[in-house]
Amino acid sequence: MKIKQIDTNSVILGSIPVNDDGLKWSGDVTSAVIIPTGPTNDRPSSPISGMFRINSDTNMHEGYINDVWVSFIPMKPVIQISSTYTIDTKTITLLCDATSSGFNIILPSPSIGCEYTVKRLDSSSNTISILPSSPTEGIDGRTSFSLIKSSNVNSVTIISDGVNWFVI
Repeated sequence: MKIKQIDTNSVILGSIPVNDDGLKWSGDVTSAVIIPTGPTNDRPSSPISGMFRINSDTNMHEGYINDVWVSFIPMKPVIQISSTYTIDTKTITLLCDATSSGFNIILPSPSIGCEYTVKRLDSSSNTISILPSSPTEGIDGRTSFSLIKSSNVNSVTIISDGVNWFVI
């Protein structure tokens, strides 16, 4: 699709003119597009399939597809940890070393589309526990999930349905 700048306030995407009521440009046409950003409750009241925005509550890009808002999974950042860690919405993969001592990983509040992978690197007998942020949230109906040497489970992927967490 060709993008043509008409003036500083208007562009044409393919054959569709877009102005300040739609996409906004940062600088010239070759720099970047400023995508609409706002909290979940500011989503359009009558969305149309193909809409795209940044959700400031989740800090994720989202789109309206097949009558539902979905979050797009960003590139998977990897963080190495060796002590208690509270996951933020940007963290996707944690590489964990419990050689010195066991520790907890605290999940954020459940949000549709969130997915976290936790991988244990060490072979110590210390436990790495994954906990929901609130006791009312569960992980597959449990209050926690642990990576324990004796269980032969060295990694886990956890996803959310927006209410609870599930082990994959």
